[in-house]
Amino acid sequence: MKTLFFVLVATLSIGSPAGACTCIADTVSGARDWADLVFAGEIKHIKQWSNPGQDGTGLLVTFQVADIWKGDVRRTAKIFISSLDIACTGTVMQNGDRFIVYARQNGTNFAYAKTCIRTSNIKNADEDMRILGRGRFPQK
Repeated sequence: MKTLFFVLVATLSIGSPAGACTCIADTVSGARDWADLVFAGEIKHIKQWSNPGQDGTGLLVTFQVADIWKGDVRRTAKIFISSLDIACTGTVMQNGDRFIVYARQNGTNFAYAKTCIRTSNIKNADEDMRILGRGRFPQK
């Protein structure tokens, strides 16, 4: 009986956050289709952020953009990533890290990205880089 209780508690504890995770695009082309913006850049600033109209709390990440594959992206881009999304994937973000970002615009001064839709450290994005090819440099 103790074993069953432990398994049930462990399943509920581990299963709850993952159950709330929704990853809809697991391919590069699926992520590109989902996104309004696709770019690679270096993290310049990370700020805790509350975004009540979207996904609650999370991080507002400022990127210095290096390459663009989709959308109208400026040299500096601010992207919101929810705390739940980060927890679902275990993504670690630090100033100086280079990321590939798949993001959607939401009618505010920043877009939002989901780490479970291929937004990740460039070190883990070989397939994305190979399929996307060369990006273009931001002009603004």
